[in-house]
Amino acid sequence: MIAKGTGFVKGKKQVAGKKLAYHLKYLQYRPRGSEETREQRFFFNAAEDHVDRKMIQEEIMAHTSRAVSYHRFVLSPSQEEPILDWMEWTRAVMRDLEHYKGQALHWYAIHHTNTDDPHIHIVLAGSGEDRQTGQPGPVKMLTKDKSPNGHDDWEFLRARGREHSEYEHYQYLQETLKELDREDMLPQQLHRSLTVQQHEQNSIHKGLER
Repeated sequence: MIAKGTGFVKGKKQVAGKKLAYHLKYLQYRPRGSEETREQRFFFNAAEDHVDRKMIQEEIMAHTSRAVSYHRFVLSPSQEEPILDWMEWTRAVMRDLEHYKGQALHWYAIHHTNTDDPHIHIVLAGSGEDRQTGQPGPVKMLTKDKSPNGHDDWEFLRARGREHSEYEHYQYLQETLKELDREDMLPQQLHRSLTVQQHEQNSIHKGLER
């Protein structure tokens, strides 16, 4: 499971807004996979399945902080972490991140299948509301070395991404297949063992006859 930041934007709001508009357009219209249609490229969030790109820009820019305007990152499960429903999986991971940070987060995501490893791009607003007081505050995505409490937000996302995937089921299937392979090999192993034993017995009999 890969969870990594692809950059964050801060500085003048007008400049950040222009960068965001370009980034959102790029995410929606970048080259698609061979089996991917234009209609499959859409943004979604915690509550809505389809969100207009311009509305996203307005919403994100309405929730910036002095520290950062917005974050960009990617969630990319490995082949051992199959996803049945990418939208619901993303929502579950981001819901866990909200509880982990104690903030209501403003985020938007889009699913890409244009590479060998399907993945989710997320844009996260730089400000969120405290889940207890409702007061706005900066949203920071920190690595362990920069976190005051030693927590690593990216490690958390990787762990939750795996937890919400079909990883356990995948491992069970792999172990089951291995067990079936072993069972399939038993008759062959038994046949070889009996053949060797028969050969040894024949050798002994021939020796006694001499």
